[in-house]
Amino acid sequence: MAWLLFLGGLAGLLIGAEGLIKGACRIAVSLGISRIIVGLTVVAFGTSAPEMGISVASALGGTGDVAIGNVVGSNIANVFLILGAAAVTAPLLAHRQVVKFDIPAMLLVTLAASLLMVDGRVGPVDGGILLLGAAVYLTLLVRMAKKGAVKVDDVDDKTPMWLSWIFLIGGAGLLVVGSQLFVSGAVDIAKSLGMSELVVGLTIAAVGTSAPELATSIVAARRGEGDLAIGNIVGSNILNLLLALPLIGFFSAVPVVVRPEAIWHDLPAMGAAALAVWAVLGGRAKIRRVEGGLLIGLYALFIADLIIRSQGPAPFMVLVWYVGAPIALLIVRLRQKGRPAFKD
Repeated sequence: MAWLLFLGGLAGLLIGAEGLIKGACRIAVSLGISRIIVGLTVVAFGTSAPEMGISVASALGGTGDVAIGNVVGSNIANVFLILGAAAVTAPLLAHRQVVKFDIPAMLLVTLAASLLMVDGRVGPVDGGILLLGAAVYLTLLVRMAKKGAVKVDDVDDKTPMWLSWIFLIGGAGLLVVGSQLFVSGAVDIAKSLGMSELVVGLTIAAVGTSAPELATSIVAARRGEGDLAIGNIVGSNILNLLLALPLIGFFSAVPVVVRPEAIWHDLPAMGAAALAVWAVLGGRAKIRRVEGGLLIGLYALFIADLIIRSQGPAPFMVLVWYVGAPIALLIVRLRQKGRPAFKD
């Protein structure tokens, strides 16, 4: 029964996200919003919607570990697994705005969210600070769009507006129902397998709710729209922390506890993921297949970390995430030479 709830909820999340993205993109582009802004906001919001739904459902159900693990694990999987897989599919060329504005914004937001969680809890005050950051970020994006910082693309989607609104509203409804079923099934699976709710959130829930990002990014990469794939991942990671994480603090009856193992292992891994985007993109504005393979290798390291610490304390892995990964990624960045080839 638990697996039926889990799979049924996951199906609802994915179908709902697809409907929400399709409807929202059609409405946004018809209003003259460019593709890169759509990728950073509308598509990113749609693909982050499962995380938001799970955050609310988990907080209301008193399973904060699933919510925290899902947000942090999704940001890790988005970069290491999904962006890596998209780059292996086809080299990705970034938009100038992503490199100059959104990647630094992601680094800043990741640092701020991590600092808010190192005290071991997430409450309404933390949520308020992050929501304020969301308002600032989205306001800046809107201003850049109005100033013509990016080009407005032609509208290719011929879906009628009335149908787009049905996709949007129906998708949102499916996300709500799917998130409730998903969390219920995930918690039951954790109990039956003897896994902690945090591990379920970091792995099963994180990869499951990142499936919209995976599908969107790989399809975009195959179509030669690497800027949309990168914008989707970067925007999704920012919105996960500025929108999904605050919901945990607001909807939980008491501040949600952030476990020490998450602080010492998972938060630095999330920081390494943000740093990895800066490292592989900042020099040339392009992610090659070999760098995509590097990102996937870092995700394998994260899973290995989970397995190792499930057997007991793993101080060596703490050093890997806090010292080894940042140094390795800094070397990757410094070795990049040549003028950036932005996709404008």
